[in-house]
Amino acid sequence: MGIEVTGLDEVTRMLDGVRERMATPRPALEAWASTVEELVSSSAADGRTPEGTRWRLKKATPGRRSRSSRQAGVRTGAMLAAIVASVSSRSVTLEVLVPYARFFSSGSRKRGIPSRRLLPSRSRGPYGIAFAAFVASLESFVIRGRRGR
Repeated sequence: MGIEVTGLDEVTRMLDGVRERMATPRPALEAWASTVEELVSSSAADGRTPEGTRWRLKKATPGRRSRSSRQAGVRTGAMLAAIVASVSSRSVTLEVLVPYARFFSSGSRKRGIPSRRLLPSRSRGPYGIAFAAFVASLESFVIRGRRGR
């Protein structure tokens, strides 16, 4: 009595494809870079962190009109235009390419400016949902060779 197993050549080809796609996940990373760049830009334009928390505004100085009716951090739009995601062979880097972004994001006790985070720090809210979709997309790309959305 015996059993013959066939089809192993196809399994081997499939696993070779998985190994190759795992070694070079750039297409999935490019899709993620575009998504996260758009999410961070739209969150900032709406005055929120990527996780969905509304930014705190600067307290009005006595004797001056409050600027709270204006959108926080948007005078020229240069900072929002400077949000850039770059892709390498195995990573995505998200940056805000203006020198004052650090002060905007960290805040300033001296000037009474609260911190208003631009970049994600945890997987919650809209960013968490987008990150879960990225993980599913990466799984689809690596296992099946298809780009998911």
